[in-house]
Amino acid sequence: MLTVHAEVRTPLDQKLVWGRIGDFFAIDGWHLDADHAARDGSRNSIRRRVALRGGGEAIEELINQTEQSYSYKMVGGSIPVRNYQAAVAVTRDVKSGETVVSWDAEFDADGIPAEQARQLITAFYEGGLAAAVS
Repeated sequence: MLTVHAEVRTPLDQKLVWGRIGDFFAIDGWHLDADHAARDGSRNSIRRRVALRGGGEAIEELINQTEQSYSYKMVGGSIPVRNYQAAVAVTRDVKSGETVVSWDAEFDADGIPAEQARQLITAFYEGGLAAAVS
């Protein structure tokens, strides 16, 4: 199983940052590589379908959501990973006062070398986190 951890620190208020990224179904509003995102099915669906810039698609299902975090799993699409589960969280570093935004995942590569899969997910996370706090 591969793991990826990405995080960004910002002086922005954590409620402001969560307001940008906290809607699981609106990743296309803050992540530059998410071309379009929508609920997959009915308004009560816990799945989203994300069309990616440059091609590709991810179908993901919300597992849990708290006040400033959510976890989800990938249940379909064209991303070359399987057994993918991830979490996004916004916290406050009490020592520095900074807002910390983290994105973590576990997954297996599917059809590509492990390091290539890790680099693909890492680049997606780092680009998204940078956009979230800009």
